[in-house]
Amino acid sequence: INGALTARLGNVMSSCSHNNAVVTGAAGVGKTTLVQAVADEITQGHFPRLKDKRIYSINIDSLLKESQTIAAIGERFKNLFTEARCFNLILFIDEGHRLCNTGDANSLGNIVKPYLTDDDLQVILATTKTEYEQFIERDQALKRRFEEISIEEPKKDVTAKIVAKTAAHRYPDIYIDDKAIDSLIETARRYTPGRHDPDRSLAMLDYTVAWLGNNGNAKTIVSEDVYKAEAEKLGLSQIAVSLDLRSRVNALEESLAGMYPAWKTSVKRLSMVVKPAMTRCLRQSGTLCTVKLSGVDGKLLHDVAEASAKELGFICEGEIVSVK
Repeated sequence: INGALTARLGNVMSSCSHNNAVVTGAAGVGKTTLVQAVADEITQGHFPRLKDKRIYSINIDSLLKESQTIAAIGERFKNLFTEARCFNLILFIDEGHRLCNTGDANSLGNIVKPYLTDDDLQVILATTKTEYEQFIERDQALKRRFEEISIEEPKKDVTAKIVAKTAAHRYPDIYIDDKAIDSLIETARRYTPGRHDPDRSLAMLDYTVAWLGNNGNAKTIVSEDVYKAEAEKLGLSQIAVSLDLRSRVNALEESLAGMYPAWKTSVKRLSMVVKPAMTRCLRQSGTLCTVKLSGVDGKLLHDVAEASAKELGFICEGEIVSVK
């Protein structure tokens, strides 16, 4: 985790005032990992002013479970906050926006807020930037109490270092070379655009190691292993997964022309539409272009769409080929 962020959160929690924090960022960028890093630093004595403190993680759902009324839930939180003060605990609450005012006078937020603004209670909340702006930033009393610490999605080189360090810690008996790490990151970015690093790359690391363990128990991970594991999971060819986008697009016309010689002109037009999207795909993730095939033979259209998607290394839905 970023050392500067760890130091900043530790310093905020060490302050005599304004010593509560809200960690914001997209899902998967490492909000919980940051808090865990600070907890480890406290245990190791790196924040002397927090030497008598411990960070205690709270599962909101467990507190809400079996409580029939808002009053009962509020009583649970009251007892929790009382114990936190007595035992010198810093409470860490993921999805912390759920404790904030929703506009209902009887909402959990109104019951909890007096405790969250208590000087004797220290709390770290974690939430997304959007939810922070919607639920916390608008409440000036809460906003004043919590120092925002924002985490951005790490760049590729930083993600690579995180993956390498995590792999060495989780799988000390398995060697993964730098090219394989790059393949993990690029493949995760291509096939899980809705998620964020480092979480998505670490998830792919875990899956690849599990796949290897079930298919030969290899002690070394190379790029080919990453491609094989992901290809099998998605039902694509290993070649489609492993080739870079430029190579896949360039090969699309020739491959489809061989399978559908009667559609040579249409195949050429298809590849001409896809190629411009390739340039954008190298710069960003998300849906870059959608090609709809129309004609009288529905079965043939579906086959061509599916073949195109597989050649590009993506999954086809119906008769639409989405390049991502």
